[in-house]
Amino acid sequence: MGNSHSDGQAELCCCVPVTYEEIDHETLVHVKRIRWNGQYNRGYCTENCTKINMTATHTYWKGRLASSPERFPYYVPSSWFRLSVQVDTTCLPDWGPNWHTLYHGTDPRNIHKIIENGFRVRECQHGFPALYLSPSIQYCSHPRYARVISHKSMFFQFVLEVRVDIRKLQPLKKRETLEVGVKGDIDPNFPNNEDLEFLLRAQEGKFIKSCEGVVVTGVMVRKINFDPALLPSSWWWCKWRTWVQIHHYYYNSTPKLEKHTQ
Repeated sequence: MGNSHSDGQAELCCCVPVTYEEIDHETLVHVKRIRWNGQYNRGYCTENCTKINMTATHTYWKGRLASSPERFPYYVPSSWFRLSVQVDTTCLPDWGPNWHTLYHGTDPRNIHKIIENGFRVRECQHGFPALYLSPSIQYCSHPRYARVISHKSMFFQFVLEVRVDIRKLQPLKKRETLEVGVKGDIDPNFPNNEDLEFLLRAQEGKFIKSCEGVVVTGVMVRKINFDPALLPSSWWWCKWRTWVQIHHYYYNSTPKLEKHTQ
């Protein structure tokens, strides 16, 4: 796995490959309900990995990917493994370079429903119904969004990789809403925690489907053998709720602290 433990924290050098079989469980993903495209499965490592770009499970690049625009920057999702989803582009005549990558954290039990029916829009903390997306997988990894599931001595988190047609949808940019403020950068790629949330406004209860400009292209999985709360990069998780509350409400169970979640 390429991790080490010291003083209650752990470092990751690369991701751990994930198989369909190990996540096919009632508390995880309904694997058989999803059309996969294993040809594009990828693992993403950090700059400290000794096998950078030697195999598909050690993919890495530095800085913003050149093909991504500044408004929707795409950085390497280090320590995550992507299970690619089959996308039927025949019903997407505009599919091409205007579609850019964002992320959406979710409970893994909802993944097949989202792929089949689209994203359901709900009113959240900004006072109007919207779909929440982020260019930062680090931001989406907070358990409020990407629930932590302990299964067979491993800890799993799931984030949806989404392509958005920016010509059809103009997201509203918002600052983070997890009460980190000026205490530090959640993701070093986004200084001062700017532009971490993109809101796609729509009617309450509406399902945003692929033909409307939002397509799930992959299921990002972080699989590690220790609590991800111990990662140094998770220092900010407890700024919104205490460690005790986060572990009680956002690990292996349905959240109860608020009416609506992402």
